[in-house]
Amino acid sequence: MILAIDSGKTTIGKNFQNKVELSFSGKINRRDFGLTWAGKNAAGVLIVGDEIKLSARVQFVKQGQYATEQLNECVL
Repeated sequence: MILAIDSGKTTIGKNFQNKVELSFSGKINRRDFGLTWAGKNAAGVLIVGDEIKLSARVQFVKQGQYATEQLNECVL
């Protein structure tokens, strides 16, 4: 699964630590993961779709002496 990074920025936080903030999103098909259950409500309407939208905002704080890299995608 590959998620697109929508935005990212680096900042200096407390104690002069480098921080990276990323926002990413993507879509998956639940059937690709073997999730095939297809329940319906009392009116007969399907209550679980196949497409799942994912989005997250994360923050990383640099610890120690590591080289910095620019991130273009997140692979899970």
